[in-house]
Amino acid sequence: MYQSKKNVSSKSLSALKTEVRLFIHQNEKVYCKALKRTVSLQRALECLTENPKSAKHRLGRFLVAIDILGKETMHQQKTVKGKRCFEIIGKDRSGIEIRIHLREEMSDQKDRILYFISSY
Repeated sequence: MYQSKKNVSSKSLSALKTEVRLFIHQNEKVYCKALKRTVSLQRALECLTENPKSAKHRLGRFLVAIDILGKETMHQQKTVKGKRCFEIIGKDRSGIEIRIHLREEMSDQKDRILYFISSY
């Protein structure tokens, strides 16, 4: 299990949303070492903030999760409702466990695209 050098952010919800929006605008895709493929961040912000009670919790872990995606080599795979889902687990600097969920979906051109779904 990879331990990131970054800590979970403790900024306010509006500051976290701004930071994540800026990151997603600059980087539409990130590389996942465990799956040896790129992961689209297109749906990340709406998925992370759809539950207002846990939005700050999930957004605070986002940048640590991106770091873990680039370094962690292990993953778990399962099928939910006919779609392949992946879970990658890592830790932040202080030892808090971060779980990352990815989902593979088919596009209109029959391409398989990995989407970043959540981090908690």
